[in-house]
Amino acid sequence: MTEDREKATKMAKTSVVQGYAARLPMIMVKNVVEAFGEKGWEVLEKAASEFAEYRVPLMKFLVEDPESARSLGNIFDFEDGMSGVKGKWVESEPKKAVKVEESCVASEVFKQYPDYCGRFLWAIAKETLKRINPKAELAPFFEGQCLAYGHDCCEVKIQVRD
Repeated sequence: MTEDREKATKMAKTSVVQGYAARLPMIMVKNVVEAFGEKGWEVLEKAASEFAEYRVPLMKFLVEDPESARSLGNIFDFEDGMSGVKGKWVESEPKKAVKVEESCVASEVFKQYPDYCGRFLWAIAKETLKRINPKAELAPFFEGQCLAYGHDCCEVKIQVRD
């Protein structure tokens, strides 16, 4: 195989895997909300909380200092690296950290149902941070900049209250 063909094949496989991985849970969330409305969101938020509890033991290893907003942001760096999200930290203080994500492979899928990212994935991330540090707050993705809603970037805003 030529180098260009190998590169194209790898990109195609990545796209398919990320598309499948993004699409199925998004469709499930969308169908639950369409069928049950706010009651569906309550169930999904409970599921997000349970999933956060499951993943916290791993995520704690990524956080050197749970009192530092930027250190809590290591969770986003870890997951962004696995899911094709590209961004940079534009604010990196102990009590407040802001990451601007300029590209996200899955955002094209999430545009079909933006609340999957803006509300459901945010709920998982919020609950994860809270379980590591109860004083940590994550600004709602649906209230700020989010590629899934058609904005130019996503903003991840973490604050640690005193």
